[in-house]
Amino acid sequence: MSVTHNPLFSVITPSLNQGRYIEKMILSVLAQEGVSFEHFIIDGGSTDHTLDILRKYKHLRWIFEPDTGIPQALNKGFQMARGDIIAWINSDDYYAPDAFKKAVAFFTQNPEACVWVGRAAVVDERGKLLFYQEEPEPRGFTHEGMVRFWENCTLPQPSVFFRRSVLEKVGLMDETLRYYMDYDFFLRLSREYAFCRTDEVLSCIGLHWEASSVRDIAKGQLRKALFRISRRYWGPKLSFRYYGHLFSYLNAWPGLAWKTYYDQFAFAVKRELGWDKPRTFSWSLFRRICPFACRYPLPAAVAALKFIFRKARSTERVS
Repeated sequence: MSVTHNPLFSVITPSLNQGRYIEKMILSVLAQEGVSFEHFIIDGGSTDHTLDILRKYKHLRWIFEPDTGIPQALNKGFQMARGDIIAWINSDDYYAPDAFKKAVAFFTQNPEACVWVGRAAVVDERGKLLFYQEEPEPRGFTHEGMVRFWENCTLPQPSVFFRRSVLEKVGLMDETLRYYMDYDFFLRLSREYAFCRTDEVLSCIGLHWEASSVRDIAKGQLRKALFRISRRYWGPKLSFRYYGHLFSYLNAWPGLAWKTYYDQFAFAVKRELGWDKPRTFSWSLFRRICPFACRYPLPAAVAALKFIFRKARSTERVS
């Protein structure tokens, strides 16, 4: 399992209509000095200007054809990869400087290690730091910890590097999962291999409204989706362990209400409900507000108070 001093990195990027973000990601890979890499971009047939960007960079190897989703795109890339180390990054994320050099240093010094994970800085569309994604507590990157829905934290996916050889044991992405197949893949990976970690920031994750996970958080669907995937790994028997997971899930359900900064940013009540614009009351708006207000009472109350304050000020100006 040893890694040479100059291993080849295989960078896999699934893409679909990400022309707004993809070039920054490509440049962040090109900026990884002193290492060898091959970069595969598997595009599902974008209708924006993504193809024009891909043609600009001669080092890229890309597929431009319809697919059934991210899992199939990733599997195409994994099957093409020749590198010693797999680096998988989405088109709206990007690497920190020297991330690959640090990965080489780690795998060279730890020849038996198969998976290495660092922190990720979560940024908005302007590059402003919002928060960090890091090791979930209290069980960390163990299989037991990851089965418990990444409670209060999520896995910094682009900051994970693993040896290509692990694919022979854990298999490829489950193509029956349209979203959150990374959760399923890392659950299988953590069941077979120890995750070695570092406190260094290895990548930046872009948070924006085009991301499906952000929309799912806004709708309160993220933990439900993770629960369905996690349930696969509970085992068939109603053991104490099963009830422990069930209790953890029930306990986490109220935690949808703003347990983390990630939830706070992604929900963004004003943008989701249009409260950042003057709006007259309607029953349609009321029906939209109620589910969010029940699930997220704190932001709903804050938004309501701001609305009342804004209306009061406008009334004062009129009088």
